[in-house]
Amino acid sequence: MVSSTASVGFRSGSTFEDRLADEVATALRSAGYPEFQTLDVEVDGHDISLHGRVPNFFLRQKAEYVVLGIPGVASLQSDIQVVR
Repeated sequence: MVSSTASVGFRSGSTFEDRLADEVATALRSAGYPEFQTLDVEVDGHDISLHGRVPNFFLRQKAEYVVLGIPGVASLQSDIQVVR
């Protein structure tokens, strides 16, 4: 299992999980929502877990949509909390 945050990606991962974690972190950073910078990403094979907080349900759904659109992602466990 590999862990990362969206604000700190891997430079050049040597394993599939490292590369996938880097792709997820990059996609979240590139989405244009500052709230995504603090999300934690865990990768276990092709399975992704997201953890963190966002201020509304739209941003939670948007983060999930971004991750599910990445080739190689088989499943997503979203533990993102909506905190106002």
